[in-house]
Order: sequence, then C-alpha cells, then structure tokens
Amino acid sequence: KNAILLQNHGLVVWASSASQALIIAEEIEEWIQAYCERFPDTEMIDVVNEPVHEPAGYARTAFGDDWISRVFEIARQHCPNSILILNDYNVLRGNTDEFVDIAKEVATSGYLDAVGCQSHSLHDQDFSELRSNMAKVESIGVPIYISESIERFRRGRPDIDGNGTQRCRAMIHWKLNDTWPQIYAAAIDYYGEPTMKYYAIRRGLQPDRKSVV
Repeated sequence: KNAILLQNHGLVVWASSASQALIIAEEIEEWIQAYCERFPDTEMIDVVNEPVHEPAGYARTAFGDDWISRVFEIARQHCPNSILILNDYNVLRGNTDEFVDIAKEVATSGYLDAVGCQSHSLHDQDFSELRSNMAKVESIGVPIYISESIERFRRGRPDIDGNGTQRCRAMIHWKLNDTWPQIYAAAIDYYGEPTMKYYAIRRGLQPDRKSVV
C-alpha cells in the first residue's frame, strides 16, 4: 500500500542457554510457518542472524550441527518468495573467514540467496584490507547486502560544505512493533496502537525518509 520494503531481521536468533534446549524442532518450524503465513510478502529475511557471534544453541539442539542449513530449508518452504539472508557483524572486518566458512556450507544447501554484512565501523579501515575481505565474501557466490551501516550517520558527520556542522543523514528506529504487552521501544504496541514514539517519529522527521526494523 505504501511502497515500504519489509525486511525481517532474524527468524532464528541469539539464545544459547541450557534452558532453551526444551525448544524442539517442531516449535521452530511452527514459528517460521506462522510468520510466513502472516507476512507472506516479506521481501528479505535474515533467516539466521549473527551465527558467528551469537549462535542459536536451541536450534543446534533441535537440528544438530547443520542447524543453519535446516533452518534455511524450512524458511524456503514457508516463505518461497522471500530473499533468504545469512547476516552477521564484523564480516568485513575481524571475522571474515569464520563467516565465509559458515556461509559457504549453507550455500551448498541451495537455500542461501544472499549474505548481510553489518558495517558499523568501516570508516577507518585500511582500504586494501576491506577490498581483500570483500573478495572473500564475494567468493560465497551470492549477492551481498550492506546492513546496519549507520554508525557514523547517527553520530553525525561534517556537512559537505566543510564548515564542521554535524548533520544527521539518516535515522534507523529500532523495533517496529511489540510481540507481547510491554513498555519498551516499539512504534506500534502489542494491540496494534501507535505509541508516543510513533507520533514523535512522524512529527520530528517529516517529510524525511524513515526506516523501521
């Protein structure tokens, strides 16, 4: 209706405590199926988020060592039209090899459509290192999305006229809606009602472009 691209930021995400072992494979698939039935037009999905740094222990318990590929297979089954993404941070700086190894293994399953490279702090990285690491990521053989490239923008950067004025180029508002009743940071509460944050965003940034994840 409003031509807003919707991206899901994590079907299977962080959790590694022993208590999560009670979550079984059927429940994971039930969750993915429920999401895809409710939001079938989601264009992009970070199917597994941050597997290098915060692997989902409960999913490993449910599916074994190839849990990432299995989760992607389930996502493809229930969201056949979405771009399925493996996403992590420090992909281009710090943990490139670890991420590439995981991504290549998932790519062999045939369900990996793209990779996401969270890019928070690349502004002072040596360009030759960045180029080398990008080549490694390209070797995975799927499209690359630069995700969460917001660090310098939200902290401000000199205006182009060189007078030192700090100006925000963009803002990302974390959390669109609450998944249970709570007072947190969502723009839409559990009952579907706009929160104070929603009205503040609409008033403060109009007519600028906004993204909410």
